[in-house]
Amino acid sequence: MSAPSTDSKVSKPPYPVTFRSAVGIFYYVVLVFLVVITIVAFKPAFEEKPVNTLLLPLFFTLLLGWGLPAWMLLATDYTVTEQLLKIRCGPFRWAIERADIQDIRPTRNPVSGPALSLDRLEVLYKGYKRILVSPEDRTGFFRALGMTPRP
Repeated sequence: MSAPSTDSKVSKPPYPVTFRSAVGIFYYVVLVFLVVITIVAFKPAFEEKPVNTLLLPLFFTLLLGWGLPAWMLLATDYTVTEQLLKIRCGPFRWAIERADIQDIRPTRNPVSGPALSLDRLEVLYKGYKRILVSPEDRTGFFRALGMTPRP
């Protein structure tokens, strides 16, 4: 169990501290897959219909199929303040009271979450809630939260 540090000699970082998400190869593979699927799906339509009739469906497909994952890639981070752990993943936001965090443990759980790598940390809070994160600097992340990483 990760416990808050009781060592008074441990220096606290200046808050807020922001950590970028690590990005695994799997995320890039998914992005390339989405590009290929979009091209394959629209190729026959472009051969049969005038381009102007396909612009609106193509726009929404690109917006959701490429835009959202690209936004998540560019804007996934974790900010630790004196009271909160703020998580941002594209348009999605979470704020967790630091006092509510009970444990942080390593996981490779592939369930969806604001973690762009499969090398993740599971944050357990408020008794039964959990969220997955993947900070590039795990040691700094634990230090900012005043916790000790598991071996």
